[in-house]
Amino acid sequence: MQNGWAIESPNGEIVENISLSAWDNKTKADALLDTGNFEEALAMYKRALNIHGKPSYLLDWDVGFIYEMLGQFKPAIDHYTRSLEVYDDNGIRADRAYAYMNLGLCHQAKPEAEMVLKGQEVITGLDSAHRTGHLTLAMCYQSEGNWRNAIHHTNKYIGVNRSIEGYEGIGSDLFYLGTLHAANDDCAEAKRISEDALAAPVYEEPGHNSHAGALMTIITCLTEEENFAEALPLAERRLAIVTESGYTTQRIERFKETVEQIRQLSNS
Repeated sequence: MQNGWAIESPNGEIVENISLSAWDNKTKADALLDTGNFEEALAMYKRALNIHGKPSYLLDWDVGFIYEMLGQFKPAIDHYTRSLEVYDDNGIRADRAYAYMNLGLCHQAKPEAEMVLKGQEVITGLDSAHRTGHLTLAMCYQSEGNWRNAIHHTNKYIGVNRSIEGYEGIGSDLFYLGTLHAANDDCAEAKRISEDALAAPVYEEPGHNSHAGALMTIITCLTEEENFAEALPLAERRLAIVTESGYTTQRIERFKETVEQIRQLSNS
């Protein structure tokens, strides 16, 4: 458009028109977001939204997304809701369901995630709505101790992730699935899946290493089986990983104590 930008739905419907002034602020906010400058990006997105002057399918989603990245899930939900007032988008609904889950409001997150999964499945990279819907349901069922349903949706979540070209988090996903099987008192399956996680490329983020996590699941199962001799070298291997991966000193010291306890039990 000559005087702004038109946002279209997948079927070509015009959802909203955004003025050039608002779009300019959004473009600047996008650049800030790309560099990880969340606070300044949020201020710029909100400036674009103020210029727009009413609920916006695109700009309210941008603001909601930043709030979610900052761990502020209540305002994230508020802005996702405003976005959905303009256009009912499966991906934004999935984000809102996930934000509800993070607030511990699974009675609201679960029905919304189920609605997402009934929508048309379109995988568009890492923000697939079905991916988020299955993860939301898995984590809600986990919080309720419903391990069977948590495992079911985690398997679905992993299935979507495997279909995404270049996705690197399978090792972490398998680690999570293994913990669910361990919680469901199925150590044989927990160990098998954790071995698959160890065979996958390591996935790391601050305070998390997928190989360290998978090893912990196997170690827990082995100690419950009182197989301390087999658990000890795995515990030592995990200690080396967490030490090299930048875990906090407190967590490293705590696991050193665990290794020593397993060593004593192995020698007894």
